[in-house]
Amino acid sequence: MASFSEIPEGCIAEILSLTTPADACRAAVIAWRFKSAADSDGVWERFLPSDHSEIVARSVSPVVHATKKQLYFGLCDSPILIDGGKMSFALTKHNGRKCFMLQARELSIAWKDTPYYWKWRSLPESRSLSLSLSLPTPTCGTSCHDLYISLKKIVHTSPDHPHPSSHRPFSVVINDQYLRMCRFSEVAELVSVFWLDIGGKIGTKLLSPKTTYGAYLVFKLGEQPYGLDYPAKAVVRFARDREYEAEVGLGELGEDGISTVYLTSPGISRVRRRRGIYDMAMREPEANARLVQNRKDGWKEIELGEFFNDEGDDDYVKMRLMEIKDQHRKGGLIVEGIEVRPKVEVIS
Repeated sequence: MASFSEIPEGCIAEILSLTTPADACRAAVIAWRFKSAADSDGVWERFLPSDHSEIVARSVSPVVHATKKQLYFGLCDSPILIDGGKMSFALTKHNGRKCFMLQARELSIAWKDTPYYWKWRSLPESRSLSLSLSLPTPTCGTSCHDLYISLKKIVHTSPDHPHPSSHRPFSVVINDQYLRMCRFSEVAELVSVFWLDIGGKIGTKLLSPKTTYGAYLVFKLGEQPYGLDYPAKAVVRFARDREYEAEVGLGELGEDGISTVYLTSPGISRVRRRRGIYDMAMREPEANARLVQNRKDGWKEIELGEFFNDEGDDDYVKMRLMEIKDQHRKGGLIVEGIEVRPKVEVIS
């Protein structure tokens, strides 16, 4: 009987490629015989989506990686911009499923090109150049970290170089606050509208098959938001569902698949007691309504809905948020985009 040490590395790699990224990382640290196989490109090629090369080729800037493992964790930790910056692409770390975010410019926003209602602006912090470095970690081998280059001023000099030289026209700034900013070059800021209508769509063939996805509006609030504490309606449906195309509003779709969401906590409203007399009362959220969640990147998100992507044969998924019922003014909403990411493990 052959000893454990005689098992070919290729066999070990084949076995590990049938597990998970976490299993491969653990194998690399618990047994020295596994490390070479666990770090091999053959193993991590299997963990990456089959079309990852085509997607990475659409990146607006080069994606530098020495190994497939570095590429995997780089895409998990630092989304890349693709298609001219119209969309971002990333992977889920635990299973390598695909995540996309549509930039606000790519969304269907009512009156988005009318400055009286919406304005487009770049966040100052989004103008930095980004670098992605892979640094060693005790467990998974590498971890991706973002660095940002500021072209504005020198913020640090070493004892050997107390002053910037002609060979160093700018300095490198490592600042955690930059990790919490916008990934796109511009965002949409709501000035004032009565009718809030934001939608988007994404092709299902882009997404990972056999996966349940959630769609999330990613946003921030301005310094003085108003009118956003009323319930809005959200829906996520396949393009084949013709009812989605109703132009007169979500009310024509019935209640099936429509969710109530709040962009801010419900506020105070006037409650009529009798003719001409009102009391002020705090509005309670509707039952089963979805509330805003804080993201690790410093933005907020609200789930619009979910869907199961079987084999990617459903053409498009459309997402929509509307608040038109109460017909009151709203403002102070800053939209980054709509993110589509896996919610649960892949169904085998």
